[in-house]
Amino acid sequence: MDGFHQEDFARAAPARVDLERRPQPAGRDPEPQNHVPDRRGLPQPTLQILVYPAVDDSFARPSWTEFADAPLMGTADAQGFRRQYVGDDGVAPSSLLTPLQAPALAGLAAAHVITAEVDCLRDDAEAYARRLKATRVSWNAGE
Repeated sequence: MDGFHQEDFARAAPARVDLERRPQPAGRDPEPQNHVPDRRGLPQPTLQILVYPAVDDSFARPSWTEFADAPLMGTADAQGFRRQYVGDDGVAPSSLLTPLQAPALAGLAAAHVITAEVDCLRDDAEAYARRLKATRVSWNAGE
């Protein structure tokens, strides 16, 4: 179950998952001026936790060749997982699957981006974190 499905489930059945509606911390605007709703028109989460995120489909950055045969997940494995989402034609239906290529990132929720040193996804994830920083989206990176 991906994050969108988990969020849909929690929104549909808050009592079953003991979901509380908590007030925003003091000093935080619950609807910032640059707020961008998600694909369903719903508010962004408070924080994105992106662990080894697949954020691009160009497969062009150095980590794709440097770790092509990495022990846990190599380039062919990552490309195979991507095909499960987009099909054999390889065309992403929207920038939701390739957020690094999105025309704008302003208004996204704050992000904590976690990468691994030996990972073909590493350079894409780090490029995404740099782009978030350049867009002034609050972010944090860890390895």
